[in-house]
Amino acid sequence: MSAHNTLHKVVVIGGGYAGTLAANRLRARDDADITLVNPRPEFVERIRLHQFAARTGDATIDYGALLGKGVELVADSAAYIGTTARTVRLASGRALDYDYVIYAVGSTGATPASVPGAVEHAVPIAELESAQRLRARLDELPLDAPVTVVGGGLTGIVTAGDAAAPSGQPLRMSGCAAGPLGAQAADTVLSRIAGTGPAVIDLAFTGACVSLGRRAGLRQFARKDDTAVNLYIGGRMGAAIKEVTCKFVVAKRIRREADRPGSMGWPKGGPRPAGAISSAGTASSAGTTSSAGEVTSP
Repeated sequence: MSAHNTLHKVVVIGGGYAGTLAANRLRARDDADITLVNPRPEFVERIRLHQFAARTGDATIDYGALLGKGVELVADSAAYIGTTARTVRLASGRALDYDYVIYAVGSTGATPASVPGAVEHAVPIAELESAQRLRARLDELPLDAPVTVVGGGLTGIVTAGDAAAPSGQPLRMSGCAAGPLGAQAADTVLSRIAGTGPAVIDLAFTGACVSLGRRAGLRQFARKDDTAVNLYIGGRMGAAIKEVTCKFVVAKRIRREADRPGSMGWPKGGPRPAGAISSAGTASSAGTTSSAGEVTSP
């Protein structure tokens, strides 16, 4: 507790990889009153949604196994952020007072109405509810039914698309960037509380992992600026690396941050934002919203 016995109320909106890690990292101060707002009472491993849809794995974890002591979970949705009154109004009508807000709702996918038949037949796989609908649709199909994957839904394809048409953002939305961005958001709030200026995000990429079923995968290596190099590991070893990576994100990042706030590190020396960090009291870990791959069936 601070000398003036003042609690700094921090509301983290969004309980994905970035938001959950940010909430745990804020526990570095014992005078931080931390509330995590998320629409679902369970943590969703978005990088495993394809496994959930195909019934080859699960994609949810109880928050009790991830959040550190003192982090309050509120299963609700933020409807309005009142910057004058410094309150977050929830969909249920409840209002949360705040001194700082971390906005970490992440990205989602949309079915383009401009594509004939997409609204009627396409099923996005960007969120748990979408993956649940896709899973149910796939269960209805015979084993030999044709399924068309639009956009691939794989990190490698998204990366190729971004390289062909740059988004203008320094960091692409990815599982690789989510943890460091969550940590950066928490550190920004902590620096505000301490009365110091926040550091500029410094994150280097090392490559991308893609699973091709449960027995094959691909680990594509990259330069620090996220451009691919002529080096990869495929086959069963590639699948093993992908599985280890998925487990590492939860066990070695989010859970460790709950035990030791501030312990997470990441590779540095990558692309840097061109603009200065805002001096406002809102720390954002959200990036550009991009459409995920969609799966369609006749």
